[in-house]
Amino acid sequence: MELKQQIESCTFSLLGEAEKMTKNKISHNCKFIISEIKPLSENLIVERALRIKENNKKRPCSLDDLMPHILSLYPNFYDVNLSIFKATRNETIIDISYFSRDSLDSSFKELVKDKPCMWHFKISQPPWIDDSNKKFDINWEHYGLRTRFLTWLQRHKLKFNRG
Repeated sequence: MELKQQIESCTFSLLGEAEKMTKNKISHNCKFIISEIKPLSENLIVERALRIKENNKKRPCSLDDLMPHILSLYPNFYDVNLSIFKATRNETIIDISYFSRDSLDSSFKELVKDKPCMWHFKISQPPWIDDSNKKFDINWEHYGLRTRFLTWLQRHKLKFNRG
C-alpha cells in the first residue's frame, strides 16, 4: 500500500473510533502535524504537558503538504501512531507520531532492520473514565486545571475504595 493511502486508511479508522468513543462531533476535514516519539520518562503527566505545548507551536497542514516531509523521514520509521491532537466542529488535527529506528537499542535495531514499519491509531482516554462505554470529550488533554483535578479525584477515589 502506498504511504499516503496507509495514512488515509489509518485516519479513516481513527475518526470512526473517535466518533464511537467520544461525545464530540468529529470533523472529517483533517489537518496534520508530525512529531517524533521520544523515549518516555517516568512522569507521564509531565510528558503529556510537554507534548501538548510542543504540538501547539506547530502549524497544522494538509496531508498533501506534509507528504514530502513524511517521505523524507519514512525510511527511518519503526512505529507510527496516529492520534487526534485536537478536534473542533470544523477541523480535526491529527498527530502523526513516529518512533525512529535511530532511537532503538543497537541489538534490537539490527533485529528489526528489515521489518516493515508498524502502524497504529490511538485515542487517549481520560484516566477518570472507568467505564469503557462512557463517552468523553476528545479534547480532554487540553483542559489543564480541569484535567488535573479530575485525575486527582479519580486517584483518591481508587485509594478510598481500596480501603
